[in-house]
Formats: sequence, structure tokens, C-alpha cells
Amino acid sequence: MIRRWFENLLLGSRWLLAGLFVVLGISLLALLVRSVETLYDVGLTVISGSEEILIVEILKVVDLTLTGFLVVILIVSGFVEFPRAN
Repeated sequence: MIRRWFENLLLGSRWLLAGLFVVLGISLLALLVRSVETLYDVGLTVISGSEEILIVEILKVVDLTLTGFLVVILIVSGFVEFPRAN
């Protein structure tokens, strides 16, 4: 009886992670907005900036892209490993 209750408690607690997955999805939107802003800065730098500043701006885009990939990996791996009740 206690064992069954404990198993149900553990399996039910998995839904606490659902909120975190929603927050990760929303954070992807924030990364997208920041990427568009950085892309605009790259465009301005191409026109009037130095080569060093252009490289830094491009590296910012790369950093945001890799961060987005990491968030997607976390969401997908968390969903695949999401425990299911038998």
C-alpha cells in the first residue's frame, strides 16, 4: 500500500517538469528576438564598423545559435526520457 502510494507520487511528480519545458520553449523565443537584434547590429557594422567589431558581432550570433541548439536538445531529450506510467 505504501509502496504503491510512493510510486504514484513519483510518477505524478513528473508533471512538475512540464512547466520547466514550457519555460524553455519561451526562452527560445527570447533567443530569437535577441538574434534578430544582433543581426541588425551586424548589418550596421558591415556598413560602418571595423573588421574586429564585425567578428565580435558574428560570434555573438554563433553564441546565440549554439545556445538555442542546447535548449532544443534539452527539451527533446527531456521529452524522450519523460517517464510514462505502465
